[in-house]
Amino acid sequence: MTELKITTRDLITAVAEKNIAELESVRQKILIQISILLPQIIKFAIGAFPFIAFLTILLLMYANRATTNKNDSEKSFLFLSYIAFVHIIIAIIKIIPFLFFILPGIYVYVKLLFVSLIMLEKRCNAPTAVKLSWKITSGHFWKLFLLVFINSGIQLIVLPTIIGEIPATGFVNTARAAAFRIIWENPA
Repeated sequence: MTELKITTRDLITAVAEKNIAELESVRQKILIQISILLPQIIKFAIGAFPFIAFLTILLLMYANRATTNKNDSEKSFLFLSYIAFVHIIIAIIKIIPFLFFILPGIYVYVKLLFVSLIMLEKRCNAPTAVKLSWKITSGHFWKLFLLVFINSGIQLIVLPTIIGEIPATGFVNTARAAAFRIIWENPA
């Protein structure tokens, strides 16, 4: 990493001095250094993603708990952790069909959209929440598909900014929670 910093400094100097020969030399060094660092960064990202996703989901569950009726029974940290873990597993399960067939992947994704919210609402286990999510999304597929499409578009648009993902994720989760609340309180 230190070498990359030095090489970047050399690059800035070569650009400032308009030294074409040095610029080409520095460019080659940067490409070599990036090719060495990139696999390490990818390994770190793959290893850190589940942990970061777990913490993010746990935070969202805790925030949801804080805004619900105070007379509800306390949802323990362990149960919220269980919901966050299930949410990550369901996310992986929803993505797998996309690898093989796009349309079945979309269908499974929409049908399992509310699993973690149902677990939080009913304080039930994952298999029960999967069955309920599958049931309550019936008759609402196209509306929910449109919601998922818009939410995905929003997240893809702000993805390059990274910092934009923070408010976008809040918006996307709020929209999903609102759709859940509407369907949950007004079954078809």
